[in-house]
Amino acid sequence: RKRLKSSLTYMRRHTVEPNLRSEVRRFLMHRFEYEMDKFAKEDMLKLLSPELKKRIQLTVTGQVLRRQKGQWFATLGDEYVAKICEVVSTQYFAPQEYLFKQEDDADASYVIVKGSTLQISIDGLEAMVEARQEAA
Repeated sequence: RKRLKSSLTYMRRHTVEPNLRSEVRRFLMHRFEYEMDKFAKEDMLKLLSPELKKRIQLTVTGQVLRRQKGQWFATLGDEYVAKICEVVSTQYFAPQEYLFKQEDDADASYVIVKGSTLQISIDGLEAMVEARQEAA
């Protein structure tokens, strides 16, 4: 809350337009919620045995993967999903922010949990996130 309040104060002081302030506020609230969840997860995982850590990751991240459209992850066995769960990370993108551009190396895959993507063509194929902000 303190970080959000100081961010809003900063934007007011520097006369950031209200619509942009509102967009930033929604993004930060979502981001701070994620960070609190992340810290709780990290604290819990530090206390667990390696086997319990794997089981928690498989349960939490595995559920997210298996709910995705196309059902590709649903066809994988637990051992493969567990391997994926060991290396995935969560990333947040602001509305209109690029996930990747055509010239980027293909070194990652993305699973969109909230929001959607839009492909556009400007001097080649690019993809950008058009995240839908939810009111908090």
